[in-house]
Amino acid sequence: MTQTYYHFTAFVLIILVAFAAGCSDSGPKTYPVEGVITHNGEPVEGATVTFTAASATSAMARTGACGKYTLVATSGAAGAEEGTYTVTISKKEAVPTGRKVPGIGPDGEDAMVDEMAVKELLPTAYGSAQNTPLKNIAVEAKKLNTHDFNLE
Repeated sequence: MTQTYYHFTAFVLIILVAFAAGCSDSGPKTYPVEGVITHNGEPVEGATVTFTAASATSAMARTGACGKYTLVATSGAAGAEEGTYTVTISKKEAVPTGRKVPGIGPDGEDAMVDEMAVKELLPTAYGSAQNTPLKNIAVEAKKLNTHDFNLE
């Protein structure tokens, strides 16, 4: 192939990359949101924190060992859009019910295994958008939004 062909191909690729970069709108602007979740004053590890708004993309996080969370919008962007949110917080674990049910044993064979049920470890009101007291929580533009919540 000729050098002209390679130059033309390189030129077209550069134009396509520039066009794609210019057209790649990553969606609405988001702003950093973080905080700490505590229950009766103790940090809560492994809780799911969800910020939901009627007019904005939802954002979620999972708390770390010290109860700290950092939101990520469902679009994948860090933070949350500017707006007012309802916040739900939940932490669930599977616990045995005391009953045995047919299932697969540790060796991969059919066996009777413990039946498991999901148990909420935090006050249930915080896990429901209708019942949570955490309403009208603001995320403001151009600032770090810190929202600490102590669940009672």
